[in-house]
Amino acid sequence: KLAPGAVRLADCSRIGFVNCSFSRFGGVGLDLTRTTDSVIDRCNFTDISGNGIQIGQYQDPLASHKDARNVIKDSVIERAASEFSGGVGIAAGYTQGLVIEHCDISNLTYAGISVGWGWSRHECAKCTNAANNTIRNNRIHNYKRTLNDGGGIYMLGPQNGSLIEGNYVYDQHTKTSGALYPDEGSAYSTW
Repeated sequence: KLAPGAVRLADCSRIGFVNCSFSRFGGVGLDLTRTTDSVIDRCNFTDISGNGIQIGQYQDPLASHKDARNVIKDSVIERAASEFSGGVGIAAGYTQGLVIEHCDISNLTYAGISVGWGWSRHECAKCTNAANNTIRNNRIHNYKRTLNDGGGIYMLGPQNGSLIEGNYVYDQHTKTSGALYPDEGSAYSTW
C-alpha cells in the first residue's frame, strides 16, 4: 500500500461513490480498507500522484473477507501515479469478490490494475482466502511509460476462483513483461 488516500474509508460497508471526480491529489485518490459491499460508479480520477484507487490490505492473506464484494465500474482513471511512479490505476491487496469492470485506465507510469499480494507464497488454496475477484471488460492503454515489470493487468499470489476476461489492453511502453501478467505464485484463476 502506497499511502493513505486523500479520501479514506476504513471499517465501512455499503458506501457509494457515484459520479464523483477526484483530481490533483498529492497521494492516493480513494482508499478503502476493511470495507464491504461498496461501489465506485462512474467516477473520474485525474492527475493523482499515487494510486488512483486502492482497496484492501496487504498484511494478512487470511483476512481478505474484511474487503469483500466491492465494485469499481464505469470509471475513468487517467494519469495516476504521476509523481509516485510505482503506483497504479487500481491497486487491490487481499480481497474477496471484488469486481472491476468497464473502466478506462490510461496514461500511467506503471501498471493499470494490480490485484493480490504475497511474493514467495506457496501456490495453495489455503494460503490465502483471496477469492472470486473479477476483472472484466476494461480498457487499459498507454501504460508503463516509466517503469518496467508490471502489466496492464497484474496479479500476484493465489486468487481462488478469480476471473479475468474481455479486457482490451494496448500501448504498453516497455518491451518486457506482458499486458496480462500473472506473477509469482499466481494460481487458481481463469484468464
